[in-house]
Amino acid sequence: MVSSGLFYLILHIYVYPFFLCGRLFKCFQNRHTLENALMGQWFLPGTKHFHHVCIVFPGHRLSQQMHYHRNEHWIVIQGTARITNGDKDIYIHENESTYIAKTIQHRLENPGIIPLEIIEIQTGVYLEEDDIVRFDDVYGRLKS
Repeated sequence: MVSSGLFYLILHIYVYPFFLCGRLFKCFQNRHTLENALMGQWFLPGTKHFHHVCIVFPGHRLSQQMHYHRNEHWIVIQGTARITNGDKDIYIHENESTYIAKTIQHRLENPGIIPLEIIEIQTGVYLEEDDIVRFDDVYGRLKS
């Protein structure tokens, strides 16, 4: 379930500008999707955008991974995140953020009892999903 704060953030960033220019229905129909994943849900504001909202269920985690071509900024909007960034493990909370540089192994986990919601901003010359190199994955997505 998306929190009311996240709803208003999405409303003001993505919906309101399209409402002003008269394209509200088209905006929702063509640009907004909610994808279910094994560890939670991904809200994708557009097909080629560089940011999204990630919801990680309590007790779940993403794969230990790295990227050759993109950096990531993670901002926690609800919950507590346990982050492995290279050889450091840190905890960040609501309204805190961290930066993951390309080629650094990293992992995001939700150690809490409420859903973890983060905004992930990707920057780099290549932002496609095939730039993920997984080292450890509890969901069986490692390539042999």
